[in-house]
Amino acid sequence: MAGIYIHVPFCKRKCSYCDFYSVTAQNKIPVFINSIIREIFLKKESPFGNITFDTVYFGGGTPSLLSSLQISEILTAVYNNFTVSNDPEITIEANPFTLDNNNLENFRKTGINRISIGCQSFNNDELKLLGRLHNSNQGENAVKLAKEFFDNISIDLIFGLPGQSKETWRKTLNKATALKPDHISTYVLSWSDRTPMGRLIETGRLEKPETETIAEMYLMTSSMLKSAGYIHYEISNFAQPGMESKHNTGYWNGEPYLGFGPSAHSFSGSMREWNASNIDEYVSMISHGEKPVQDYEELSENDRLLERIALGLRTVEGIPLSMIKNSLDIAEDLIKKGLARKEGNRFILLPEGMLLADEIAVKFIQLCQ
Repeated sequence: MAGIYIHVPFCKRKCSYCDFYSVTAQNKIPVFINSIIREIFLKKESPFGNITFDTVYFGGGTPSLLSSLQISEILTAVYNNFTVSNDPEITIEANPFTLDNNNLENFRKTGINRISIGCQSFNNDELKLLGRLHNSNQGENAVKLAKEFFDNISIDLIFGLPGQSKETWRKTLNKATALKPDHISTYVLSWSDRTPMGRLIETGRLEKPETETIAEMYLMTSSMLKSAGYIHYEISNFAQPGMESKHNTGYWNGEPYLGFGPSAHSFSGSMREWNASNIDEYVSMISHGEKPVQDYEELSENDRLLERIALGLRTVEGIPLSMIKNSLDIAEDLIKKGLARKEGNRFILLPEGMLLADEIAVKFIQLCQ
């Protein structure tokens, strides 16, 4: 299930925690649209030229700042230069403050059939801390409004915030499940010293969340969302049956993906490349007829195996035991500790094990090298 990812780097304001590449210079949107259409053309003669793509994903940034006409122009370029399946999943990420009846209806008319709304929290103090431009009521109303136009709605939430309690997180989860979106992504806050919030945490001016509290929040999340009818199909993702994100599932299954826009990555199966992560450099390269690729790496067969282990452990499908045949004793120990289970010939982490997924992957990978 191959996917196309389109990175729209524009935001009205940069959130305090965000480390993705984004800019607030919305006056550059028109030249960006022209450049990304040109990039799509430049990349049609590539290892991806003979692939049929099943998903298109507009991420960011805040893609919902684009007009429906601009979205339509990009999608037209995709269809004119690549082969797209007859019934693709086409997703747009959206900030609640950008959504109204008019643009939701027009986005739907472009062919977008899935919307991912960045609610992040339903607590106003937490939203203020995160630097979001919407409040709790606006987040709730955006989800309700989107239901009038879309049959496939996802929301994003963040936990492990400075000063956040299990009780405030429980209230956010209760609000989320009451809205009954088709999909919920719950991410633990990550930070770096490149972001305002990260610098405040690193210097002690914001309280660093306790690891034990974050773990308790994670297990509570899994339990509550499962009780509400959601499948915990990936470490951070929950879906009503049949409503899993096809695009992201492609990433976790190691399927090819082709990225457009500043900082976007592409993966052909044996090679990974990434675009320049500066919009001016990106636009300049394209204006000179160059693909805006900053660098690339060739992956060996062993590299690909190690990635499949790390990604597979994140999912409810787990990994084949044959992938970790040199470390079956570690697998058995994890099962005895209640962190994993075997199902047929597959090894699958339980929620308690998913808390340690990165550490477990490292153990398996060390014995595969």
